[in-house]
Amino acid sequence: MSTSEPEEWLRTEGEDGNTAAEARYRKYVGADPFPEIPSSLLGASAFLKYIRTTALIHPFRGWDHDGGKPNKDLVKPASYEMRPGGSFFIFDDNGDLVEQELVDMGDKPYIRLPANSITFVSTEETFRLPNYIAVRFNLRIKHVHRGILLGTGPLIDPGYNRPILIPLHNLTNNDHFISLDEGLIWVEFTKTFPTTTDPLYHQPFGTPDLPKNTKGKNFRQYLFAAGGGVPIRSSITDVKRSAQQAEKQVESFDKRIRNFGLLGIAALVLSVAGLLYPTLDLVYTASQQLDVTRKEIAELKAEIKKLSEAQKTQAGDLVEDKVAE
Repeated sequence: MSTSEPEEWLRTEGEDGNTAAEARYRKYVGADPFPEIPSSLLGASAFLKYIRTTALIHPFRGWDHDGGKPNKDLVKPASYEMRPGGSFFIFDDNGDLVEQELVDMGDKPYIRLPANSITFVSTEETFRLPNYIAVRFNLRIKHVHRGILLGTGPLIDPGYNRPILIPLHNLTNNDHFISLDEGLIWVEFTKTFPTTTDPLYHQPFGTPDLPKNTKGKNFRQYLFAAGGGVPIRSSITDVKRSAQQAEKQVESFDKRIRNFGLLGIAALVLSVAGLLYPTLDLVYTASQQLDVTRKEIAELKAEIKKLSEAQKTQAGDLVEDKVAE
């Protein structure tokens, strides 16, 4: 195989590049072009051969076309750095998977990972793994130290043929931003043993089934299928939302209690007023009757006094009459 053959398709991007990469994948998916490379964790020289020949990653930016050598910023002795694609998703409060928009911060766009959330970030590259290559990846340590969590060492089985969607859990109370030109994950490549081209080793148990082709599913369908139709959200967010709802309920109950208290006081005042009015009316009536009685007593006393004086006068007249006799 000439060097110009892989170089040609590696330089091609867009739909034409995908078509060329898909053709290469189909050509080598079951036929190992380098059987002399032993089954093991592949070093850079080995996985670069497979990438440039079988298109197991496309587009691939780990090769300096002008210099004819690896891009050492992206290619390490046993791993390759991949960057985020422009598509990333999050389940909103309604349970809908919503594609998020990039955030412009200065001179370049960023992906925003909201605080206490799970964001699904796609890779720009498509994995087209032949039947004898498995891939494992880990989050770049820089993001881990900033409180971003990715499941330890996810494995992609041979035969996988589509971009990957990486769940990133922001465990912090602050939003986290990742630039599109910033490394996201480090990928390592393993050549399996035995490969599917070695039927002798598969005789006792048979050849394992390769992953079903999921290319027909979009990210929304894929994630809902993975979650059984249930939205995938951060439990921290749900707890926080439940706490906020509980706080609102407490405020509502407190308001009700205050309202009931005010209503109770008002009812008590009205009840007292209702009892007080007839009582005051009774007191007023009694007071009036008492005044009338007092007046009548005074009049009776005056009458008695008058009668008493008249009686005394009559008694004096009788005495005088007796003396005269």
